Amino acid sequence: MSQVAAALGLHPSTVTVLVDGLVAHGLVSRKADSRDRRVIRVTETTKGRRNHERHTAMMRARVTDMLSDLSDDELAQIDASLRILRDAAARYNVRTGQAPLARDNQ
Repeated sequence: MSQVAAALGLHPSTVTVLVDGLVAHGLVSRKADSRDRRVIRVTETTKGRRNHERHTAMMRARVTDMLSDLSDDELAQIDASLRILRDAAARYNVRTGQAPLARDNQ
């Protein structure tokens, strides 16, 4: 939980409450680590994975629709801006010692 809290910039007690809610909805499960009893592994359940995939598909469709009437030049500007933002976030992570988020490398 402490690693998740650090990655999200949240207090561990906040993450515990959030994970409790996800567990209650059957979206994730908690398991003790077999090698280190102090470590709790949080993993996505099948229900959680399906929910995540459905949400991702809906958001991709929404963004695709939103961008559908933009010109190639406008799309290129957005792409360039997002690359600048990604690089700035990476530099920030290095400067502050923040752990990069799972998708920071894309």
